[in-house]
Amino acid sequence: NKIKNKGRLYTVYKLIRLLRNNQIDILHTHCPSPDFYGRLAAFFGRTPFVFTTIHNTKGYSPSRETLFSRVTTKYVAISETVKKYMINSLGISPEKIVVIYNGIDFDKIHNINYDGILEKYSIEKKGKQLLLLNIAAHTSEKNIDILLKVVAELKNKFNKDVLLINIGAEGNNTDTLKALADELKINKNIKFLGKLENNEVIKFLKATDIFIMTSEKVIFDLVVLEALACGTCCVVSNEGGNKEIIKDGENGFLIDIDD
Repeated sequence: NKIKNKGRLYTVYKLIRLLRNNQIDILHTHCPSPDFYGRLAAFFGRTPFVFTTIHNTKGYSPSRETLFSRVTTKYVAISETVKKYMINSLGISPEKIVVIYNGIDFDKIHNINYDGILEKYSIEKKGKQLLLLNIAAHTSEKNIDILLKVVAELKNKFNKDVLLINIGAEGNNTDTLKALADELKINKNIKFLGKLENNEVIKFLKATDIFIMTSEKVIFDLVVLEALACGTCCVVSNEGGNKEIIKDGENGFLIDIDD
């Protein structure tokens, strides 16, 4: 730890010199650790304008923001959800916060051809089979278990031919999810594809019928914007940033995950 701290302090020293020697007017920082060391350097480097973007609703220190808000010209929140967290949990003045949403490249998405993507991953759509797409890592807050139970109900209670495709990194819940799929007897109705690069994700968004998300503690997920850009029907949890993107019944549907 002592070696690591010495390394960080040396980095701050180098940054101070860079700011001073190049007469940098604006410094923009992202994420808790760079925010701390960057603004520390900005203070000693006498940088006139300092902007800090907050991307999350955890991992930040109220006392640290009380200290560094004095050298922070403006804060950027990536959603109204984050802005509320900044005000209520970090004690940042609303006047110092501006909301700037993350964006996506519409032209890039439009130009991606999705022909053959299902066949590439050995997925065969049968007749009127309903293809559901979930893009989420195998962690508890993603609530993928709820989706598995939904698939089982659609299959058994409503006699629907449905296939759920999950794209996301495996994690602590992977074995549990696979065991649940086995218990619900829906192994043939679920495909776990693991983590894929973004272009592949876009292709699947274009090739499937419904994008469905049951995540909680949502900040502002770009995948919802990407799904809308692909023209895919969106059914997402009534949580956080989702409510800022989806207007229920207009451009998609909001669902209560506890219902």
